[in-house]
Amino acid sequence: MHPESQYDEPPLAAELQHEVRGLLARLCDGLAEQQDVRRLGDLIAADVAVRRYYLRYLALHSSLEAAAGSFADSATPEASILPFPAPSELGVAGAPHAEGGVLSAAATRRWPWAAAAAVLAAVGVSLWALSRPEALPPPVTPALVASGANRQVAPPLVAQVTFASPDVRWQNANDSLALTARVRPGQTLALDAGAVELTYQTGTTLRLRGPSRFIIATNGGTLQRGEIVARVTKAGQGFTIETPHGKIVDRGTEFGVVVDDFGVSEVNVIEGRVEAFPVGFAGPLADRIGLTTGRTLQWSGDAILSMNAGGRSTPPGPGGLTEIGHTAAGRLIKEVRYDASSRDEGQWTALGSGRAADGSLLLDAAASDARPYLLTTDQFDPSQGPVTIRCDVRLSELASEASPAFSILTRAESTRSKPGATWHDMLARCLRCTLKADAASSEGMLEVGAKYEHDREPSAISWRGFARPQPDVTYRLEMHDDGLNVSFTATLAENPSVTKTVTCRSLFRGVHNFVAFEALGARAVIENVLIRQHRLHKKGVSDALPDLAGSKPRHGPGEPADDGVLASLAPRRATLVLADDFDRPALDGALWQTLGEVSVGGGRLRLGAENPQRHIDTWKPRPYLLTARTFHPASRPVTIVGRASFADNFLHGYGGSFAVLTRAEARYGVGPSWEQSALRRGVRANFWPAASGQNRSLELFEMLSPEPINLLATGDFPINPDARTYFFCITDDGAEATLVFVDAAAPEIRQTLSHATESPLLTSGHIAFESCWGAPVELDSIRIYEGPGGDDSPAAAPND
Repeated sequence: MHPESQYDEPPLAAELQHEVRGLLARLCDGLAEQQDVRRLGDLIAADVAVRRYYLRYLALHSSLEAAAGSFADSATPEASILPFPAPSELGVAGAPHAEGGVLSAAATRRWPWAAAAAVLAAVGVSLWALSRPEALPPPVTPALVASGANRQVAPPLVAQVTFASPDVRWQNANDSLALTARVRPGQTLALDAGAVELTYQTGTTLRLRGPSRFIIATNGGTLQRGEIVARVTKAGQGFTIETPHGKIVDRGTEFGVVVDDFGVSEVNVIEGRVEAFPVGFAGPLADRIGLTTGRTLQWSGDAILSMNAGGRSTPPGPGGLTEIGHTAAGRLIKEVRYDASSRDEGQWTALGSGRAADGSLLLDAAASDARPYLLTTDQFDPSQGPVTIRCDVRLSELASEASPAFSILTRAESTRSKPGATWHDMLARCLRCTLKADAASSEGMLEVGAKYEHDREPSAISWRGFARPQPDVTYRLEMHDDGLNVSFTATLAENPSVTKTVTCRSLFRGVHNFVAFEALGARAVIENVLIRQHRLHKKGVSDALPDLAGSKPRHGPGEPADDGVLASLAPRRATLVLADDFDRPALDGALWQTLGEVSVGGGRLRLGAENPQRHIDTWKPRPYLLTARTFHPASRPVTIVGRASFADNFLHGYGGSFAVLTRAEARYGVGPSWEQSALRRGVRANFWPAASGQNRSLELFEMLSPEPINLLATGDFPINPDARTYFFCITDDGAEATLVFVDAAAPEIRQTLSHATESPLLTSGHIAFESCWGAPVELDSIRIYEGPGGDDSPAAAPND
């Protein structure tokens, strides 16, 4: 006989059952509020049918959880029996006290399954009691009674869910969180798809995109897999993300972290500064690695790679993520089709033996010593919206001594890599998906990797298990790139059951974003090409900056100085202690010293020289002009005024830059990246033209020792691509630094950036002028003043 029919009990009314089920669902999801707990307690105390339904509901969910495996086993402190109400606290058997018992809101939101375990531990006693019509409170097992001193207190709430995308899908429905739900330390967020945003009590926001698994901490958390992007407020500084191979500590404003399925961790600094602490590496450089805006660090258990991320902009916010999933035709950004009906060959540019004709694309790598490429004339920046590339490929004339391969590339440069390297014929930067023959076996393989810089070898991860490429067999390839997630599918066109898809993640963003096709060791015919991009979020930096190749400056070396602008920048009531127009054939050793390549001629001082490839390289030691004497701005404020003219390639590649430093040390720093090419210490006022549109073309920061950098402030300066000459004024009084920058051709275009700078590590030092290696800067009319500023008296005359 069914237990429910033994004692002729009335069934639970449908309306009441609906209410109880909703309360219990919130309880098991950890979302029950205090009023929910009180209501459930009242219903349990008042109705034996509710009590029976309550026990069965929890028993069912407990068994389902056991069958599926606990999802929070490692993220949550060890589940233990929570305090169970004493007999005096129970109105009837199994009815929990709303404040201190199993169903207290604080406990159930933190450990709902531990609460359920406590109830189920008493089921044996409770069911015996409930099986009698005259049910009385049973004796409580002593082991289940906890004193007030031993009661577990749930950790405090630390964050709230402030956004959930419509396509969000949780790995475990019982672990799902609703909008405005609050979370505690140790709670796990596990997404299969979609995105959620957390806002911490400090105001810091963290965006999590699936598939991901993230464990909450008070000021950060642990990313076991997937991607987060954090924007950290001043109150949240020190925000820390743990990964399988180390941790990242915020020292700035915004950064992203990725952990892929192979345990490779990658951090990208979108704006500001972070410190990475990789584990498993020896040596002082690996103990702590400082990264600043635009830098990326990638590491696993046995390798560290630092690179330039190409000025990656902030990823789309929650609103953008909502709309990415809706790729209706009305939201199409760009589309390229090339098939039998196409006649527009102007959609493509070729490197090597590539051509477009008669609706097909041809890459003849069998007859070429260098890899041939066909690149789109348009750029497709995946951070502005997901890009999908589909095509059919046939390989022929496979070279017997090589492993034939065909690649689809996104985020690609249009130039080749460093001459002389084994991979010199590859594109300088790109994200690449490849179908190739495995040289060591009879298998085919799919490979996904990236080429980060012109002087770096490519990285790649390979998957075997696909058919080895055969001559004159058509393969249908598809690549999808949304700026983070990359998927690559290869299928036999005549037998679609032979297919394989691989995925990877990469925060890398190229300076340019062409789509390209590449072949190796074979002749490739590419047909039925379709490239689509949906939903433009915002104008990209690469779209805002024109190509300056071959452009000429309007303001060249022969142009006289504008004494009126320089005079307006000079301080009042200050003493001019150094003036140099560089008219002598050599530098005055009593005034100056140099580091790197510095020369004088034609009434100008030249910082650096262009390399033959006109490439701007931030890794090479930068050239410096430094004062022979040191200055102490806190005792006597300093003001530096002058004029700087840039070389033609000042917007090429990474972008040339010009900086003036005070309190500087006259030696290079140390570090795994660009820190080794710059001065070790100083307060740095920097003009970086290539960052126009990113609110980064003007920068103030401190170079500290042993800390590499402390970003103070950034600003944007309108860049006329034809202009080359600018006036500058830097003031430093030991407590605040100010940079004023003026376009010499249009003096009304000027910008001021100012910020407090009171680091005890930086008190005195040289004044220095810096440029990037490969992007020379010419200086003239340099003036250095000491003393208080003001506007009630003209600048003092030179001492000489």
